[in-house]
Amino acid sequence: MWLPENDPVRQLGAPGPLRVCIEIAITLLFGWPAYLTTHVTGHKYERRNNHFEPWSPMFSKDEYWLVVLSDAALLVVLAGLGSLAYTYSFAWLFAQYVVPLLIVNFWLVLITYLQHTDETLPHFRGTEWSWLRGALCTVDRDFGLLNHVFHHIGDTHVTHHVFSYMPHYHAEEATAALKPLLGEYYRRDDTPIAVALWRSFNVCRFVDATGEVLWFRQ
Repeated sequence: MWLPENDPVRQLGAPGPLRVCIEIAITLLFGWPAYLTTHVTGHKYERRNNHFEPWSPMFSKDEYWLVVLSDAALLVVLAGLGSLAYTYSFAWLFAQYVVPLLIVNFWLVLITYLQHTDETLPHFRGTEWSWLRGALCTVDRDFGLLNHVFHHIGDTHVTHHVFSYMPHYHAEEATAALKPLLGEYYRRDDTPIAVALWRSFNVCRFVDATGEVLWFRQ
């Protein structure tokens, strides 16, 4: 999930190139663990929320013990990683596990951010919001040869929003069928990924705090 900030962010001023570079690096490397531990960029709740506490407001009572089980499994993994670090050294563990994990985090955050952040995408709330309007607030992007590696989650994401339970191996076929039905409401941007990322971090800084149809602003 990637929800935009409201307009108080504008008080920080227009970002300079160095600041944007730092923001991109921090977001791509540490955005995923930050999301899991603090739910940053996600729905705002009245109290603390994360993906590890079974009493977090995002979880239902029926999910309590499932979260506990997940936490227990994570502790087992951490114990195993600690054992590997003790046996082979932390440097070995960093090279074999942490670096690949950071690469996964990089792609996960990059893809998710660009799917939901573009100056052409509105955000709806109140009476202007509907399920379909919300589902169509995403954009397909071309990752080249990596489209196949990523099971086409980047270039068929509009279809994923509309039919979230569809197996990925039908996504291309469904997208081809869905595009003419959606017409102007289907969004695709073939801007090179690096250029799109830089543009979005510069242009999509916040949305207005008032109103029911919200647009990204700088």
